[in-house]
Parts: sequence; C-alpha cells; structure tokens
Amino acid sequence: MRSRFRVSYLVLTIAAALAVGGVSAGIALGGNSAAKDKAPPTVSPQLPTSAGCVVGFCYYYDTFTTNAFSQSFGGIFCPSQSWHDSGGGFYGFSTSTLQSANSSFPIDSGADLDGVPDDGWGVWMNNGTSSALSFRAWVVCRTPQTFFVY
Repeated sequence: MRSRFRVSYLVLTIAAALAVGGVSAGIALGGNSAAKDKAPPTVSPQLPTSAGCVVGFCYYYDTFTTNAFSQSFGGIFCPSQSWHDSGGGFYGFSTSTLQSANSSFPIDSGADLDGVPDDGWGVWMNNGTSSALSFRAWVVCRTPQTFFVY
C-alpha cells in the first residue's frame, strides 16, 4: 500500500510540474481511462527523452503533432522490456480549448509477448483548430529492481 502511495505521489508531483501554464494536462495511474472502442495504432518503440529518475522510477516523454481538424495518437514506451509503466499522461501545448485529449491509457509494445498493457503510455489527442498543434505524452517507468521493504 505504501509503495502505491509513493508512486501516486511521484506521478502527481510530475504532473503538477508539467501542468503549470498549460491548458490540457492529465494523468492516470496504472488503470485504463481510454475509450475501449479505439485501439492504438501499431507504433514502434522509440527512444524517449528522459527527465530523470527518482528512487527506481524514471520519467520519459516525447512530443507529437496533431494536424488541423484531426486526431492523432502519441505513444511512449519504457526503455527496456523488463521495465513497466506505473502511470503516465499528457500535456497539450495550446491555449485553445479546441485542443483536447480523447483518451490516455497504458499500452503494450508487443515485444515482451505477454499482451499486458504495461510497457508504455498512449494518448489520443484532438485538434479542432485550423493549425497543427503539439502535445507531449509521458510515462513513469519503474525499474526492474524497484521494491520497498517496510
């Protein structure tokens, strides 16, 4: 129970730092807040940008673009098959209320063959404006050796 609290606190702290000055920001903790009827497209794992690690948890992100009047998917994976997500979210860079998130949820890379959506984080972002807009998807990954003894 305490480890879940620590993860929640870490993810909320990161989300608060990201949300400063932004309009669209969201987080989720390990669960699925996605619309079940729309599966993420097949995406190849890419090397994410790291913003650092704290006590066995590392934060990774990447920036994506949604074209005008469309929806796009942004997915970010943990750096290794032995790492798993403990949460994730998104941040929209626009001040327009026409940029919004459709869903934010854990995803499976398919590389570890277990079919469990615990390898990264995916976001479907909407853009109702006449110009392309950017958003950031992020994931908090726990290292394989992360454990707590109380």
